[in-house]
Amino acid sequence: MDFDLTKAQKLLQQSARDFFSRECKPERVRELMATETAFDESLWQAMADQGFTGLTIPEEYGGLGLSLVDLIAVAEEMGRVCLPGPFLSTLWAASLIERAGNEGQCKQYLEPISAGEIKATVALLEDSADWNPEAVQLRSEKDGKEYRLRGAKHFVTDAAVADVIVVVARDGNDLVLLPVEKGAAGMKITATPGIDATRKLYAIEFDNVAVPQSNALAFTTKTKEALEAATDAAT
Repeated sequence: MDFDLTKAQKLLQQSARDFFSRECKPERVRELMATETAFDESLWQAMADQGFTGLTIPEEYGGLGLSLVDLIAVAEEMGRVCLPGPFLSTLWAASLIERAGNEGQCKQYLEPISAGEIKATVALLEDSADWNPEAVQLRSEKDGKEYRLRGAKHFVTDAAVADVIVVVARDGNDLVLLPVEKGAAGMKITATPGIDATRKLYAIEFDNVAVPQSNALAFTTKTKEALEAATDAAT
């Protein structure tokens, strides 16, 4: 059995190596690591122009529709240069939206992610720092046609630059995925110390943050299954 990359995958990897070695020189990476967010808009747009922001997003939503093996080939080159910024966070959120969102939600979020127009992340971890979705305690209370979020999330990567944060919360005994957009009333984002300066960490407080029930993801699949599959794809 042949476990080597295909010719097309080798060409993709070489293209990624050429791009990131040119765009992410060590001095530029160090400069970004020293900033509050480790984010560079021009670098992000250059990545979008290469198709990297939509690498595994289906073609019908503007992505390249490539496989996880293709992603691994490109991610290896990102790791080679210590790529700073929200790529992995956005990949995680996009993978989750693709698996849990309906057609309209996929179009709403995945198309601009593919184009590099928005960044995203997932708010999963809490005080316990447990990756098991069953550990989620943040409550989402129904209020008319809205969910109300009250509580906190921790260790949320790239939250300060994310245009949408997919919050994993409790709806009774079940889990619900609620997209919260940047600047939402009652949401407070605070930087927290982290070891990896290329991916900044944040705590998020939710003080009665309103999310329309119609915006909730996971209409087409079970929330936990979608979350686990998206996490596997991004890690």
